[in-house]
Amino acid sequence: MDWEERGSPAPTMPEFGTSLLSFQIEHPDPGRVSKLYARLGVVNPSEVRKGDQFCYRALINTPTGVNELN
Repeated sequence: MDWEERGSPAPTMPEFGTSLLSFQIEHPDPGRVSKLYARLGVVNPSEVRKGDQFCYRALINTPTGVNELN
């Protein structure tokens, strides 16, 4: 995200003991998505895997264990 001049709010947010372990994108044509990222100049893009339909998948480490969001 580009927070522009105001900067990211992350440094002032409370700590809840969570962290992002991984973030992936699933898409029927992962090569197309990767090429788009390259054209846009995305630095360190998320992993793109082949999937039946477009979706995001994140693994979050929490105090009660790892949770998957998709």
